[in-house]
Amino acid sequence: MHLVFSASDYTNSDISDERGHVLYSVSTPRASKRTTTITKYRWSGPSSVPETMATIEWHELKGTLIRFNGDETKADIMLGKRRWSKYVLPYQSPTPYIVDELMDIQQVGAIS
Repeated sequence: MHLVFSASDYTNSDISDERGHVLYSVSTPRASKRTTTITKYRWSGPSSVPETMATIEWHELKGTLIRFNGDETKADIMLGKRRWSKYVLPYQSPTPYIVDELMDIQQVGAIS
């Protein structure tokens, strides 16, 4: 299945399948940039039924909260923290990497 985002701003975008049916919608109102709502659409024939799947309350100091399936969890617990490391490769500038729990190393991008 191919998923298509309707906008490059992932905090305000519809996510559709290859037929153009909206499967999910991510909405962060401009007036309230601290709450994001993720809506799932269930298709029944030619129409869809929206259902709020999750909400995210963005907090810088006390930690972001995710409400999903009736449970409220801190984002750090639900998503897990990742360790960051920098490696200096021969003849290159330091490059940041994410090292996950299974020691799978993924390059994030070069530091300028």
